[in-house]
Amino acid sequence: MATLKRDLGDDPPRTTTLTGTVRGKKVVMSFETLGKVAKFDTGPIGAQKEYEYFSEEEISCEKLKGSAWLKMLEDLFVCPLGITVEGTPLIRGNLKPLPKLLSYFVFRNVAPRLGDSGMIRHYKVRVLHALLQCKPVLSLKQLIMMNIWDSRESRIKKMIPHARAINKLLIQQKVIKKDMPTVYMPSQTITLARLHDWSLEKGPRRWRLTDTKTDRVLIFRNPELDPEDDEESEEEGSAGALKGGRQQSPRHYPNYNPHDVDPQLVHSLRPDGFDIWSPAEQAIFYQNSVANIRMQMLREEESRKREQWMISIMYSHEEDINNRFMFDEYQRCAQNYYVGSAHTECSTPVNWSRQPPYQPGMPRHPAP
Repeated sequence: MATLKRDLGDDPPRTTTLTGTVRGKKVVMSFETLGKVAKFDTGPIGAQKEYEYFSEEEISCEKLKGSAWLKMLEDLFVCPLGITVEGTPLIRGNLKPLPKLLSYFVFRNVAPRLGDSGMIRHYKVRVLHALLQCKPVLSLKQLIMMNIWDSRESRIKKMIPHARAINKLLIQQKVIKKDMPTVYMPSQTITLARLHDWSLEKGPRRWRLTDTKTDRVLIFRNPELDPEDDEESEEEGSAGALKGGRQQSPRHYPNYNPHDVDPQLVHSLRPDGFDIWSPAEQAIFYQNSVANIRMQMLREEESRKREQWMISIMYSHEEDINNRFMFDEYQRCAQNYYVGSAHTECSTPVNWSRQPPYQPGMPRHPAP
């Protein structure tokens, strides 16, 4: 599986080949070589004379939505009371009797897997519906090669599917003999601790991953630790981390998110003697520094929003004053027009304390 390569060819999946190296020899899996091992595909039955070949996205139903997807769900699942077809959980318990019987065959032969057998994935929905409706007619050769390549690309390889077909293929291409005993080949796992741009420090309960280029630090729970033991350790305080005990996880700090804080700014806050601190003390310093920076950023953001809000309030107040003034001016001009007074434009404010007593015939000042 480590040496496996895929070539789609000119007309996939008919021309797709999987090539791997076993004992120094090239082994090729294709439609032609699989046909020599066993009669996987006996040919379409009925009026349809050829198989229907779909892309991997179409078979996995990743982008299939709308009426076509709902029709497949209606044919396979029983909707629980109060739940629509689209919201029906895709589990084996909700399958109809015949699809449930076919699901055991699919999980053992067509798309084998070890765990999570109670869930029905989108890929299995397509295969189950095709077996139930006898259309579209899928090619088992294509499904076998797709399952093997998916196992090659998966991060956690719990099982290599179709091991018997692979074994028959190795015997047919004379790479191994039928009576050859099993040989366990040593393998070396590539981890982040082996990469030069990262440093991984493993503790009893927490692991510390450091990016050597940006000094960005991520602390996470030991994946090899029993979850029950880790829950018991949550009662310990931060003093234990300063004494070299349990390291604090970032999830204890709700404001801890190193992705929105400049790493150089955090690095500039490191005090003298930081390099001789314990990993737990350094981790707590990074977390608290990032939390303080983000709190300051939040304060600045709130101040900016408050200032914008005050400006908007003042602007609306000025707009209201101007609108009232224009309305009063309109009323004054209309009143002067109907009483026969001359039109006067709005002038500067009048100091009424210095005006002489009003006499009939004197010009009237604009007044709101």
